[in-house]
Amino acid sequence: MIRSTCALVTILFLCCAPAGLALGQIRTGVGFHGGAEFSNLKSDPEGPLTTARTGLTIGGVLEIGIGGPFSLQLEPTYTQKGGDLGSVYVPGSQVTLTTSMTIHYVQLPLLLKLSTVSGEVRPFILTGPGLGLRLSAELERQAHSLDATNSTETGEFSWEFGGGMALNVSPETSLTFEARYALGLSDIDPSLEISRMTRDVRVLVGVMFTP
Repeated sequence: MIRSTCALVTILFLCCAPAGLALGQIRTGVGFHGGAEFSNLKSDPEGPLTTARTGLTIGGVLEIGIGGPFSLQLEPTYTQKGGDLGSVYVPGSQVTLTTSMTIHYVQLPLLLKLSTVSGEVRPFILTGPGLGLRLSAELERQAHSLDATNSTETGEFSWEFGGGMALNVSPETSLTFEARYALGLSDIDPSLEISRMTRDVRVLVGVMFTP
């Protein structure tokens, strides 16, 4: 139900966005951001979240104004998702082995952004769909790594929510500080009988240039 609703919202979102470009003066901005990604995996039917793992996220930002305080933001981004899948205690050795999964994606979110248009500090909120294109995946246990690329889906659909602030450092340059949550809506591991979806929290710092 959640996935169907989000798919419908995405279609409406993409249909309405081009119309918004004609509503007012078009302003554009480009930049980049990066930071930490705290990711885990959720099983469906209902199961516990895996232990979170910390990864890297870095990418570019293209912002296009669509009138007033609204803009569209496209962010081609490299992200590391996954989680610790569980631990196994080795009897007699006092050693616990933890298995973790890491999936490397190029993420392509298209976000609707609402922000204040004036002031030295400009808070904003944003939301929208994201498509992840898998680059590679691996399972890791201690010092050993196993290629898991072929057992994971080539694409992932998610919905992102976030907010933050932009701090002007010059008339054409601003620093951005942001927190974001990405809700995975598609199964990333078809080799299992259960569905496994990503859950991610990102903390981002960036620079934006507005001509």
